[in-house]
Amino acid sequence: MRRRTFLLALAAFATSMVSGPVRAETPPYPNLVPMAPSFLHIGLADALPDGSPPPYPYAVRFSTRIANRGLYALDVLAEPTQATDLGEQTATAHQCTAWVTRVCTERHEVGTFSWSTQHLHFHIDGLVSHELRRLLPPDADGIQEPDMSDEGLVATKGKVTFCLQDTGYDVTWDPTNPAGAPIYQYCPAALQGISAGAYDEYGYGLYGQSFSLNGIDDGVYAVVIRLNPAGAFYETRVDDNVSWTRFRISNHGGTLTVF
Repeated sequence: MRRRTFLLALAAFATSMVSGPVRAETPPYPNLVPMAPSFLHIGLADALPDGSPPPYPYAVRFSTRIANRGLYALDVLAEPTQATDLGEQTATAHQCTAWVTRVCTERHEVGTFSWSTQHLHFHIDGLVSHELRRLLPPDADGIQEPDMSDEGLVATKGKVTFCLQDTGYDVTWDPTNPAGAPIYQYCPAALQGISAGAYDEYGYGLYGQSFSLNGIDDGVYAVVIRLNPAGAFYETRVDDNVSWTRFRISNHGGTLTVF
């Protein structure tokens, strides 16, 4: 009896060494986390969707990073994959929700892929929303947080489309994570994703990574990132799906200071 108990314990230990610290009740989903918006600065505003100049030339530009701090990849497949081969502009997106080793064994519909005329590749719809918000008065510790009420919203990008790929590895979260070759490298509609321990970055120079300064008075604000705003994507947790960076606009819109 003792030998059997020992062998069972040894087998459980060996399994944990292979698969990582996964508890039985933890679903095989990613844990998507928006990192704080970075590289905030005043730059040129985006052109309008038809390519014409914007009504106001300057904007707050910023970079967005989505990290996967879970034990499983965010893996999204277009079904049917032939849709893009036939020149269609949309395809149904299905996320992997069950794995055997690295083979996906089950998928669920989470939205659509759509063709981006600005970026010239397919994006996943509805993954992120970007908001420009006012700040609340300082709390007892002197910290000002974004005003998440309707009155605090200055501007929004709505539900933003995203191309998902492994841009880099999130060593700020796990310094021991090996920086291997990226698995999700491009942005076809057939398959996109973010590996466990990796992040996807949208740099400030890309179309859509800005808020126009038209009508924005000097004052304090925050760029807020909401991940999975409609709850369509499968995640192990959702209490870490919002991040922000505070900044001050001064000199009649000429200076931006992060604080």
